[in-house]
Amino acid sequence: MAYIGNQQTEGFSKIPPKQDLTGATGSSLTLSHAVSSPESIDLFINHVRQEPTESYTTDGTTVNLVGYSVAATDDIYVVYNSLAQQTSTHPSNQALQATTGAFSGNVDVGGSLLVDTIKEGTGTNTAMTIDSSGRVGFSNPILVQAYKTTTQTSAGIMIWNNEVIDTANAYDHTTGQFTCPKAGYYEVSFNYVARSVSSGHRTNVRKNGVKQSIDSSNANASLVWSTFPSGSEINIAASTIVDCVANDLLDVHLTTIAAGDIYGSTNAHNNMTIKFLG
Repeated sequence: MAYIGNQQTEGFSKIPPKQDLTGATGSSLTLSHAVSSPESIDLFINHVRQEPTESYTTDGTTVNLVGYSVAATDDIYVVYNSLAQQTSTHPSNQALQATTGAFSGNVDVGGSLLVDTIKEGTGTNTAMTIDSSGRVGFSNPILVQAYKTTTQTSAGIMIWNNEVIDTANAYDHTTGQFTCPKAGYYEVSFNYVARSVSSGHRTNVRKNGVKQSIDSSNANASLVWSTFPSGSEINIAASTIVDCVANDLLDVHLTTIAAGDIYGSTNAHNNMTIKFLG
């Protein structure tokens, strides 16, 4: 019959009849009815009742004999005990099989968790895959790689105007700013050719307009400082890691340059990358 309100969490099933297993051989027996523990049955071999757990164990419909085996001439039978109570709590010593499942609380795994794919909360988008060799793949990494084709002669944001990779559409190649899609650590790396910077130049990585990885209150502090004679050029590289929250703005900033320029052309000689580390 139908119920109104909460459904019962316990039920009962009919006792199976006595089962004759005479003729079985080996160290295991097969039951016609699954049981949850050795105490759910009385096992008799040649009319001698066996001790549960010590003499035999059970796993669903299988009875495993402990340290001995039976022959086809042995008289073997099983008596199922009382009513088999059904409970909403799955027995801890039984394997659980299901095609899908929803868990409202934590899932604690004491052994290995075997998975091929991990999806986000709705189960629509794949977040991570693991192949047969144990290699982990991230389906939507946050990566930017760009280079500049324009020469810069004055202080300001360095605009890497040619995007090669922008997996999250987070970099604006017209302003030179990257908008962090999510909170976490971001690695910002860059290199460029500086020419004839005889009076020196400074370059920084900024977050929301503030210099990072150095003393931002010191006007002369910088991630990069270099000076060399007019007519000379050098390829300079730097990298740093910035702790961000979602929607923070990152950029590479040419803080000062009094002479010379930062070279840009179709042959590049420069590069900028931003990578989300987690």
